[in-house]
Amino acid sequence: MIEVCVVISFRNETERLLWTLDGFAEQRLPDDVAIRVRVGGDGCSPPEFRPEKPDGRIRFEMFSLPRGGAAVVRNHLLKRVNSDVVIFVNADTRPDKDFVSAHVKRLLSLPEGSMVLGNSPYEASPHRTVFDVLKEDSPMIFFYDRLKPNQFYDYRYSWTLNLSVRHSDFKRAGGFTTALRPYGYEDLDIAFKIMGEKPAIYYDPAAAVTHRHPMTLDDYFDREETIGSVAPNLSRVNPQVFQSLFGTRNLDAVAGDYRVWTSMDFASHRWTYQRLSEWANEPQTILGAEGSEHRRRLLLTLYQMHIPLKRLAFRLGFLRGLDLMDDSRWQERGCKGLWREAIK
Repeated sequence: MIEVCVVISFRNETERLLWTLDGFAEQRLPDDVAIRVRVGGDGCSPPEFRPEKPDGRIRFEMFSLPRGGAAVVRNHLLKRVNSDVVIFVNADTRPDKDFVSAHVKRLLSLPEGSMVLGNSPYEASPHRTVFDVLKEDSPMIFFYDRLKPNQFYDYRYSWTLNLSVRHSDFKRAGGFTTALRPYGYEDLDIAFKIMGEKPAIYYDPAAAVTHRHPMTLDDYFDREETIGSVAPNLSRVNPQVFQSLFGTRNLDAVAGDYRVWTSMDFASHRWTYQRLSEWANEPQTILGAEGSEHRRRLLLTLYQMHIPLKRLAFRLGFLRGLDLMDDSRWQERGCKGLWREAIK
C-alpha cells in the first residue's frame, strides 16, 4: 500500500477549508493508495470534518497548534509520519477527483530528488474584474502562464499550494526552515535543499486544484510587503538561494540599493496607483474579447504599470525586515502599510 500524507496549514478560513476537505473526501484512489489528510491550525482550531460518504482509505486528522507560521505547522504535521508521498496544498485549494492519483503516479515515475507541481487555476468569479484577469492570466503571483506541461523546472517553482515530494527526500533535506516565517521562501528553500539549481520540478497539469482566493489590488501589495519583510532572513539561512534571487549574497548591498530606489519619485508611484485602482475593479469585459490582440496588449500594459508599485511594497517590507531578523521578533514581520504611506 502506498501511503500519502496531505499537509495543510490553516489560518481561520473555515468555510474554504471545509470546501477543500470535501474535495479530498471525493478522491478516486487506486486500490493500492491510502491517504491521511492532516490539518494544522496555526494558532487556531480547525473545524470538525465528517465526510458524507466515508472511505476507510481516506483519514482526516485535525490539530490545534500554537501560532508558529506555515513552516513550523507543516513540520509538525509530518512528525512521526511514515508516508511514501507528501502532498502540500493550501486550505483554499480544492482538488479534482483524481488529484492524489495523478500526483502519486507522476512522482513515483520520477527519480529521487524530484517534485511534482500541479495546476492551480483560480476559481472563476461571477463578477470577474480587470484585476482578477491580471491575477489569473499574468505572472503577478504564480507563473503558470509560462509553464509548459510535462516539463521540468527549477526550485523557483516549488509552490506549496499544489506540490508533492517523496517523504524520504523531505526528511533528507531536514524539513522546512522555521526561521522563514510567517511565510515566504520556505518553499523555495526546501526545494533548493532537495535539488539545488537543477530543474527537477515536473509540471503535471493533471494534478489539479481549484484555488479559491479572492484578492484586491491592495491585498496584493500587502502580500508583497509581507514577503519582503521575510526576505532578509533568507540571506542568513540560505545564502545560495538569496544570491540566486537577488544577484548577491551581500545583504547590505541590496539594502543600500533599496534605500536609494524607494526614495525616488513617489509622485509617479501615486499617479500609477490611482490609474491602476481605477482599472482594477472595472468588469473584465472592458478589456475586450478573450484571446484578442487588443486584450493581450492592454493586459501587458497594466502588468508593466504595476511592477514599480510591486517593487516599492516589497522593498519597503525588506528594509523593515532588516530589524526583524531575530527569530524572537518573527510575529512583527508582515504588512504595516508602508507602501500606502509612501504614496499618500
